[in-house]
Amino acid sequence: MDVSKIKNQSDISDLIIVLKSEMMLAAENLEFEKAAQLRDKIIDLEKNLK
Repeated sequence: MDVSKIKNQSDISDLIIVLKSEMMLAAENLEFEKAAQLRDKIIDLEKNLK
């Protein structure tokens, strides 16, 4: 995912919401590695909002 192409903070916030949903679904399906990868992407995106 190339976050540098996303300039609008609203778009980043929307993406974070989608990724959090995907992360929860992955965890429910016992796909913990995928959930952890999504968590790390979310953390990186949240840093871009600050």
